[in-house]
Amino acid sequence: MAYTKIHAIKATVDKAIDYICNPDKTDEKMFISSYACSPETAAIDFKYTLDHCRENSPNKAYHLIQAFAPGGVSFEEAHQIGKELADKVLEGKYSYVVTTHIDKGHVHNHIIFCAAGARRMLEQVGINLKGLNVDKLKAELEELTKQKNELTFTYKNCEKEVRDLKRKQENLNQYLGRTTPPDAAQEQLEKKNTPNL
Repeated sequence: MAYTKIHAIKATVDKAIDYICNPDKTDEKMFISSYACSPETAAIDFKYTLDHCRENSPNKAYHLIQAFAPGGVSFEEAHQIGKELADKVLEGKYSYVVTTHIDKGHVHNHIIFCAAGARRMLEQVGINLKGLNVDKLKAELEELTKQKNELTFTYKNCEKEVRDLKRKQENLNQYLGRTTPPDAAQEQLEKKNTPNL
């Protein structure tokens, strides 16, 4: 499972893009992709788009971070997941840069995309940046994780109880003569097939 968070960039888009494209973090820029812009000129492209749209927002871009559990995915898989997420959420309407950082104990993606018209799009997919309460989301995640763990524990206990009940049923059936154990059935079959001398 990936952990994802997003925040607005109100200034210094160029510095944010320089950071996410750092060759030391992206295996010498192997894990950098973009759509409708070049990573080298993305900040300029975003500014041009913002200058020519009617939206009056202090946000220049949005920065989405997607982190994976250590050992959860390979570098290549993480990068592909990041590109697919950007394509799915942005629907080909917004330019973006996706990078995968491999310099930490966990692989993580950075997606920076132009803010022009993006607030409306984010709200359409259920992300309301103004009303986003990260602490509330973390609490909900912790509660869901707790419930999942309880259900897993209950399920495993139920599996054990079912195995125990099946074993007891087999023993009771053998005792009552309803079935014969496999070894006894084999012995009876052999006695029938053995001629009496």
